[in-house]
Amino acid sequence: RLRLKSKGSWEMDNQPKHSVPRVENKSDAPNDDCNKYMTLLRKKQETENARLVESRKTSFAQQMQESPSIVPGVVSRSAEESQICSNLSDCTQKGQFDEIINILKINPSSPSIVAMALESLRDCLSHDDCPIHGFGTYIGNETVHSNRRSTSNRGWIKIITMTLSSHLRNQVIQLEGLKTIWAIISLYSHLISELASNPECLDAIISAMETHIDGEAVQEIACGLIASLAGYQKYALILADLHHGVIVQRLIFALRRSSRTGSPQENVLKALFRLSSAILSTDTTMESHFLEKTVNHAGNKFREQISLDIVMTSIINSMKQYPANNSLQIWGVRCLWNLISPSARHGQGGHSSIVSEFLRHVRTVTKAHPDTSLQAFYELVICFLSKVSSSNVCLHGCVDNFSSVLLDIMKVEKKSSTVAIHGCRSIYNLCSHEDIATSSRLVISSLHGVDVVINTMEIFPEHVILQREACMALAGLSVDCMQNTEKILELGGVARIDASFDAYCVSRFDESSLQAKIGACIALTSLATYPAALSAIRDAGIVKRIVHLMEEEDVPDKLQNSMKTLLESCSEFENVSTKLQEGADREQCCMALLANLRDVLPPSVIQRDKATWLRSIALHSMNAYTDSAHIQAMGCTLLSHVYVAFSTDSIGQARDIENIINALKAHTTCSTVVSSACMAARNLCSSLTQQMDSVDCDKLNIILDVMDHYRDDLDVIEQSSGALFALC
Repeated sequence: RLRLKSKGSWEMDNQPKHSVPRVENKSDAPNDDCNKYMTLLRKKQETENARLVESRKTSFAQQMQESPSIVPGVVSRSAEESQICSNLSDCTQKGQFDEIINILKINPSSPSIVAMALESLRDCLSHDDCPIHGFGTYIGNETVHSNRRSTSNRGWIKIITMTLSSHLRNQVIQLEGLKTIWAIISLYSHLISELASNPECLDAIISAMETHIDGEAVQEIACGLIASLAGYQKYALILADLHHGVIVQRLIFALRRSSRTGSPQENVLKALFRLSSAILSTDTTMESHFLEKTVNHAGNKFREQISLDIVMTSIINSMKQYPANNSLQIWGVRCLWNLISPSARHGQGGHSSIVSEFLRHVRTVTKAHPDTSLQAFYELVICFLSKVSSSNVCLHGCVDNFSSVLLDIMKVEKKSSTVAIHGCRSIYNLCSHEDIATSSRLVISSLHGVDVVINTMEIFPEHVILQREACMALAGLSVDCMQNTEKILELGGVARIDASFDAYCVSRFDESSLQAKIGACIALTSLATYPAALSAIRDAGIVKRIVHLMEEEDVPDKLQNSMKTLLESCSEFENVSTKLQEGADREQCCMALLANLRDVLPPSVIQRDKATWLRSIALHSMNAYTDSAHIQAMGCTLLSHVYVAFSTDSIGQARDIENIINALKAHTTCSTVVSSACMAARNLCSSLTQQMDSVDCDKLNIILDVMDHYRDDLDVIEQSSGALFALC
């Protein structure tokens, strides 16, 4: 009934499922039988409505008499009260909203009359003659008022607020009052401004939640009412700042309580989502509204400092209580997306404990819905994971579980473009953080991540945004990972990337298509490091087409730069050598190292003069850019392969160990640099024809510290223990 705004729609809503629609114009009626049927149906419905009102009035009176603990002192009804109840029934049938408000104003102390009056206010809202319709409706930014009479001074808010305050400990009246307010603003949203700007009414809502903290129905309706008010940014910000955050605290207390179905918790999550969305749209941070907000509301017995961790932990705990409530799960993930700050450092691991708990909960929800589609839930989860993966702060200790949940969702919802886009973006993010990149690539490889990404590209061949994200994911997976590169080649990844380069949305160089082409160039550049991939790129004619495209005049500069980088990575040794002799900047050093790494990978045969030159450019690049973890890692990798290629006829020198240890010392937090440097140190010692002079203990201590820091990283442990043995 709360959704109805006119008598006509009310009558149609109460017709039988297969009834004939109401015909307003007699000339449009198909026959007289139809009109007779409609007339009889309306009379029957009016009789039934009158009977229901009278029945409700009688049953409500019986409930009041049988429940003295809820309404103290009510044991019988006087003749005067019976007359008032009869008047309320008549006013309800006629839609006399003002008269019911007057009855409520004149009889504020009788609990039974007050409760029935509040219910009658809701019942008359659907009546066409209800004067509250005259309050006006929004059209654009203007309020258009009807010609009907309206409640004088719109005092209904004041009357209902006074009623709630007078019967604060009466749970029935609090429930009926909150229901009535919610019903009115749900039907007439233009009245929300008056309610949100009335501090007495907001205090009454808060007081009801505080007084009846164990009242499930009161908490559910109050939280739903707050969620409705928070649907508008202006009023959401008022609620968030009210009494130093008392609204947020009351919501958290309601979230922590148990209920039968989780409906109160669902309304809490809706309210928190809308409040946090309003805060995100401003220049202030989430922490300024949630972090250490102490409640100073008068009479509040519950005082607690609110922090983002407390709010997010409460949300996850609530989601864990009701895994079968899909709607609650969806609102919970929305709240977490708004609240979490991936780059924020709360302690050593940031929000990693919260992320780990959330990942475990996702598994639980999946088991609770074995035969139900969870696409909406999974899409929100994958967006949350995408946001979390943008920083490595939240990923400490949970890379394996994170990757597993991520890829499982991508496999289940492979037809969802949202899941595909954010899933590929998350994979790229995991492979971009230097301290977890190596382990992430290996974990994703073991979970068949390359297969998932390429399959996604095949399902959505014309989705240029997705193609861009997939290309970036393949680029991240192939860096310094031979097994991923081989898998990409085995599955026809070069052809898929080539197709991504040719895909376009509106035109060849619109923004989305341009980004897809740039992503394809980055992926091919990463693959071109390996000889087999370089051969596949050349055999596909990609290099020739790139050269031809660069000659066109309308190619944007960003794409020109990406194609130039790709061609440089595919260039011959002599071209790279010449460019480095002219003096290389940071980017050129990276490209030179990438372009030449393929020449030293097995089973390539390296000439001694070329190996000497490769050693020199690696050491030169490492000395020039000591702060670049990427250059240090590639330089150490290049040195390592050069040392192995000439293990019987040493090309390395003992002083090289200084550059390698310096790289290790400067980037101990980057597992890729650590692994590459330790491998280079081991291979250097093994290739030297004469033993080095004694190695000082500082170098050995650096390796021991690395082994202690990466005790769970098998790759680092293997390389560092080998380096330690070789140096000793």
